[in-house]
This record gives sequence, structure tokens and C-alpha cells, in this order.
Amino acid sequence: MRKISAIYRYNITHNKQTKQTYLIRKSQNPKKNRIANITFGACSYTWKFASSHVQYIEQTEAYQDFLQAILPTWFSEHQKLRVMQFPILLRYPQLMLLPLEFTEYSTFRFQVRDNKYKREQLAQLPYKQSELVEWVFDKKVSKKERNLLFENPRVWVWYKHIVHLIENVDVKQYMLENLARIPEVIHSHNLPIEDVIGQLHPNYLQEFERMKQHFKSEKRFANAIIQQVNRNEEDCVFEYMRDIVRMMEMLQEEMPMYEVPKLYDLETLHDVLASDLSKVEYAYEEIQYEKEEKLKLETETSEYRFLLATSNHHLIEVGTKLNICVGSYAREAIHKDVYIVVMEEKAQEKVTHCLEFRCNGRGRWSLVQAKGKYNDVPSEEISRILIDYCTERNIQIATHDINFENVLELTS
Repeated sequence: MRKISAIYRYNITHNKQTKQTYLIRKSQNPKKNRIANITFGACSYTWKFASSHVQYIEQTEAYQDFLQAILPTWFSEHQKLRVMQFPILLRYPQLMLLPLEFTEYSTFRFQVRDNKYKREQLAQLPYKQSELVEWVFDKKVSKKERNLLFENPRVWVWYKHIVHLIENVDVKQYMLENLARIPEVIHSHNLPIEDVIGQLHPNYLQEFERMKQHFKSEKRFANAIIQQVNRNEEDCVFEYMRDIVRMMEMLQEEMPMYEVPKLYDLETLHDVLASDLSKVEYAYEEIQYEKEEKLKLETETSEYRFLLATSNHHLIEVGTKLNICVGSYAREAIHKDVYIVVMEEKAQEKVTHCLEFRCNGRGRWSLVQAKGKYNDVPSEEISRILIDYCTERNIQIATHDINFENVLELTS
């Protein structure tokens, strides 16, 4: 066992045989010590009070000495590592060959933790960057693309999507080069990093295939994505395109003769479809819920109400208030493919956020989207409320809309 050599109420220890790392809260009676396994950069939510103590440890000289002693001498990034970031590198040393700017995301660690198949693969991989890159993306990656990725670590999350959406190698390289030139664009909360480990969902890929068919040319499609990212760095362009596909499908379902406008600018296409959708008169359809579903998702705090959407008209109304395309989810909500919860501020009787939940049929619930006005992600305060809400209901948070890095590093 290797421990930090510091006299402090909290300590960190690593077992070299099992490759597990632990956070220890020491007691005068050693039998009453509290121990949390932090191998994947998280511990029980009941340990949230330990956050300030962990931050203190990170500032100590003993912590840096500990990292230097326990990490390989060829690894030069130890000074940048926080307590919740280094244990996974000790468990799977191959990950040290990947950019720290990529592996530092809490969601990356949680995805590795939750994907047994990918973990087993990782444990068998040699210390070769080319094989690690292929393990991440589930695709062969050319040497030129690999060099671009290591030169621009923040585009890794983008590439997971690009490599599965674009076939032409030249177009993929063109996208990487252009995205890497956009200042300050690559932020974790702008992209669905929860899809980085493992296969992208088939429905997700079908939606983007529909978008590609509209653009007819991969180069034209790539330019539209780059243009939209350049125009609005705050929105996730992939979710923006999924909204477009849903609106296309809803319009053609309501009006079989409807022709999608031949527009190749994403923002213009989005706005025209939204305008056309608002003109369609939908017959009122109530969304029916079981008592258990209401008990699971509806509640209120001192400041907010959490209410299930009641009808297709309710969803359109919420979409209008928040300027988002939640109205296009009406069919899925009616069929219980998704559950839309509206978050209301009680004092002003005002809708502030829209939450999308899914249930996999085995009673496992996930929060997959949390959007405010204009598709903004929740603030730190709202994120804390949503973490509490999901924790109390045993709901997995499967979206990077909730920014764990800023809210609370110690969460599971």
C-alpha cells in the first residue's frame, strides 16, 4: 500500500496489487475509519462534505510527492492531476498515453467504470497510442488524423461523432482541422461526451444519416456543421441537428406531401421548420401516466416544481416559452419512449427548464437532457438541485448538460 505521508484527517492510499485507490477519513479509533473507493474518480454522494478537504490535500507538497512516487517517471503531467483524476490512470496505466485534456473529464471516468466490456478490452491493450485510439473510437484512425487529435486534444469528443457520421477520410480531416481553429469552442458541456465510450446508439446514427441525405454531399454537410459551430459556440450542434430531424419527421407525419425546404444552412433550416411546425394544428392528445410514474418524477422543493408534461399542446407551449423544440417530442412522449418533466419556478410561476428522462424497461431511469431557455445548460445552482433530485430517485444522470466538474467532483 502507498499512502500520502501527511498528518491530516483525510488520507489517500493506493493498493498496488489490486490497483484500487481509496480516500480515508481517519478517526481516533482506526476501527471507525471511513473508506471510499475512488478508483474511478467518484465516491458516494454522502461524502460531499469531503470536497473542501480533498481540495486542501491537492495543495500540499505531500500530495505532489505522492504522485511523483507512484506514477511512472515518463509521465510528466502529474502536477496537473487532481485527486479524482489520477486513480483511473493507476488502474489502467495505458490511459496515460492519451491526452490529459481528454481523460480528465469526470464523465469519461464514469463511462469507463460503467462499461465492463470496454474495461476488459482496455486491461488487455498494449502501451501503443494507435491501439488506444482505436479502442476509444471503435474505428481505425489514420496516422494523419491521429496526429491531428494529439495536437488538438479538445477535438476528441467531436471526433467520436465525426468518425461515425462521415465516411470520406479527406472530409474528416477537413472537419478536424477547421474545428481545431475555432477559439474556445471545445468545452465538455457542449458535446454529448457520454457517448465517447462504447457504440453510438443506432437511433442516434439514423438521425444523422437522415441529415446527411438532406445535404446530399458530405463536404456540404461538414461545412454546415462548422458554420453552425462558428456561429454559436454555446449550443451542441449535434442536439441542434437532432431537433431538425425530429421536426422534419413530425411535419411529414402530419402532412405526408410536405417537402423539406432545400436549405443547407442549419440555423435557417431549423428556423423555417420550427415556423412550419408552429402553423400545424395538432389535435389535442393527453399524455397518460401511471401512478408510479408520477410518484417517480413529480415533486416540488421550496423553490421549484417538477411536473410531467400533460399533453402535446403543453409541450408546444413549453417549447415556445423556452425557445426550444420540445414540441417535436410529443409523439415519443405520448408513446412513453421519453418522459418530459417541466421545471417551474414557484415564486414567479415560470417555466425555467425542460428535462428529458428515459426508462429502459427494467426500471432503470436516466436523465438524458436538461435544457433551459435557448437550449442553455443548467447553471451550477440548478445542477445541484438536479443532482439531488436524481440521487433521491435513483435516476442515473446520463448527460453532460449537468457539469459535474463545476458542481461537485465527489459524486457517483
